[in-house]
Amino acid sequence: MNFIDAIQSFDITILDWIQSTFRSDFSDVLWKIITMFSEGGVFWLVLGAIFLFFRRTRKGGLAMLIAVAAGFLITNLVIKNAVARIRPYDVSTLVPLAVKRLSDYSFPSGHTTAAMSASLALLYVDRKIGIPAVILGLLISVSRLHLYVHYPSDILAAIVLALVTSLIGFIAAEFITRKFEPWLAAKLEALRAKKVPRDGAGGQ
Repeated sequence: MNFIDAIQSFDITILDWIQSTFRSDFSDVLWKIITMFSEGGVFWLVLGAIFLFFRRTRKGGLAMLIAVAAGFLITNLVIKNAVARIRPYDVSTLVPLAVKRLSDYSFPSGHTTAAMSASLALLYVDRKIGIPAVILGLLISVSRLHLYVHYPSDILAAIVLALVTSLIGFIAAEFITRKFEPWLAAKLEALRAKKVPRDGAGGQ
């Protein structure tokens, strides 16, 4: 047995243990809800965009957006197609699926990459809101195993990748905010200064 076969055997063993130990109708519903928080990375992108509107969270939001974008480019456009690993449910075809079959490849997990890239990038900027985000990201990672759509090695690879993309997001956000925050603050202050009260202006 070569190294790749050993990893595949280990992955399937772990997945089958999860199925036999924790699988139930309730758990299927629970993990399906959790995994929805990283469908297409939309939740993390929207959250990051909202954070941009507030000065306290602006850097974190920018870091999240850049990290998710970097993760998508590396994971979905490059690695998945290069490795072309088939999904677990295409190997163990007798396992009942709780979600619809997916059209892309398995390695690494795109859901995990998006969730962990965004949450780690946020953690670097703001621990208070970053810690709950990381916990959600880890739960999303587990959901992919429970739902039998990813191997454990897919998840581990995605987390390692997220460590890189989150740093890219954090460093880029640091540079951008340091360079443009004073300019943006001045623009906002100029807009506020233009708001002249109309009380009595032209009145009788």
